[in-house]
Amino acid sequence: MEIQPECPSCVALQLMRTIQHRNLANWRPVMAGTLVSTAGLWESADNPGVIIGQMYHHVNRLTDCRDPYRDQRRVANQLAELYWQGHSVALEDLQRRLLYATAGNIIDAGLNANPEESFSQLDQAIGQNFDRNDSHQFFDMLPAPASLLYITDNSGEAVFDREVVRSLIQRGYRITLMVRGNPFLNDMTRVEAEDLGFSELVDTIYDTGSALSGFDPELLDFPTRQAIDRLDGWILKGIANLEVQSHRPRSVPRLFLYRAKCPPTARLAAVPWNSNVAWLG
Repeated sequence: MEIQPECPSCVALQLMRTIQHRNLANWRPVMAGTLVSTAGLWESADNPGVIIGQMYHHVNRLTDCRDPYRDQRRVANQLAELYWQGHSVALEDLQRRLLYATAGNIIDAGLNANPEESFSQLDQAIGQNFDRNDSHQFFDMLPAPASLLYITDNSGEAVFDREVVRSLIQRGYRITLMVRGNPFLNDMTRVEAEDLGFSELVDTIYDTGSALSGFDPELLDFPTRQAIDRLDGWILKGIANLEVQSHRPRSVPRLFLYRAKCPPTARLAAVPWNSNVAWLG
């Protein structure tokens, strides 16, 4: 997704929230230094994820805090496991599980560092159903049997991603998982993937090799890129992966699962703001 007029205000809002999350007594130098470090990117970056990534990287460096959201990842996964225990969906109901995984994208530390508050909104998000659902077209485009790359986003929703993966495997799909290479907000890393049992389900777990906000295959090592190029389709979770990949053509079908949390991501799929989207990009 190319940079839109609303993107600067979103970056500023996330900067304010991450500074508040760190309880900095002397926050003005961090705010000023980060704004300066990102200012030159607005003309050169091809997507807002680049600027978001630079913003968080700069704040982490200035505050000497590399993983301020570790506890939020743990708590979000614990809450999601409890939620799933009380609201589980049949293994055969892939569509319902896709909805859970998409609505779960509301659990986003960039918008709200309090996982409990995010979960209070989850029932309502699931109750909205999909405003756009291209998943049937996506699966119709795949060969049988197919191998898929599943690119994760936030902890918490990752519990629902795991249940989607179970349903896909039950239908004969082979799954390769992609997680964040280094801590970024509450995004899932290898640590959380192992804790949630993904290694017992999927063929392979790769990581992005970086803490950038979205998945960019050009940053992977050559053997990993080769392995990914052999897969038949991609499922990408969340806004950051949408920002980095949606405007870049690929030779395989891609299904973007996300909560349209801002007007640009809603416009992209022609849906209302704050809706659940399964978009074939």
